[in-house]
Amino acid sequence: MKWFAKAMTFQILSRVPGGTRVHHALQELTGSTEQTDGRMEVKVRQTLRYWRWLENNTPPGWLPNASHLDLGTGWLPSVPVTMFALGAKRQYLVDVRRHLQPRAVTQTITQLRAVAPRVGVKFPRMPKVPWDDLAVEAMLEPLGMTYAAPYHELAQRIAGTVGYVTATYMLLHLDRSTLLSVLKTVHRLLAPGGYFLGLTHLRQLFDGLDSRSSPFFALRYPDWFWETIINSRMMSYNRLKAPDYTQALQEAGFKVVLMEVEPGDPEDFARLAQARVHAQFSRYTLDDLAARHLFIVARKPY
Repeated sequence: MKWFAKAMTFQILSRVPGGTRVHHALQELTGSTEQTDGRMEVKVRQTLRYWRWLENNTPPGWLPNASHLDLGTGWLPSVPVTMFALGAKRQYLVDVRRHLQPRAVTQTITQLRAVAPRVGVKFPRMPKVPWDDLAVEAMLEPLGMTYAAPYHELAQRIAGTVGYVTATYMLLHLDRSTLLSVLKTVHRLLAPGGYFLGLTHLRQLFDGLDSRSSPFFALRYPDWFWETIINSRMMSYNRLKAPDYTQALQEAGFKVVLMEVEPGDPEDFARLAQARVHAQFSRYTLDDLAARHLFIVARKPY
């Protein structure tokens, strides 16, 4: 029940005065917001997945000239910095709340330069490491990047002009109604024919995907318990599966181009067979419930 204790800690911190500051202090203490070689290499490979798909499925010359919006940049601008190295000219980095700090920009660029030789790609260019005594905006503008958190004003200015939007492992934190609202916003920001690309986990991460506890612990609870007792303002995970993302994209006006599911392995199915699964999940197939990750590509119709 280690995961349950963790969820309760987030519940308490989200309700007490100063809880957010305590959470941020704990993140700094544990290094969870620090850039590392390992984290950066994973993000570079994830970004390459986006870039290669677009490169292989769009007209020659479209990709380098299309603007990119990174949805939910968070603490570390790993995806935009990698996109810059690949050739992206204009990028928008957006969040609901301001997390990005100058030190994180410097760390991310430094780590990209360190891990680039290991990923087997010849990057057209490399960003220079900026001084971290500058404001975030001053560090990013020479790279063709605009940072906005919150981003309502920016969204009004760039609506209908963005070439492609990426969301890297942030959709998991959105409930069904918020997901639909976000996808409708993305649809509004994209130019006709523009793309939305996302990577997301299909399991919750309170205790990790491969922890000793069952990876399917979240399936035993009804929605009211999960949303009221487990989720909090500080840490929230949905329990959506691939069909839910497909439906939400279609409701938001997208044409779904690709839903690439990483399936569960034999051990996953064996553990699922032993798991307690609430009746509300009976609408899913066993393949849906056992799946690990999802790669999404959707397009805004002309």
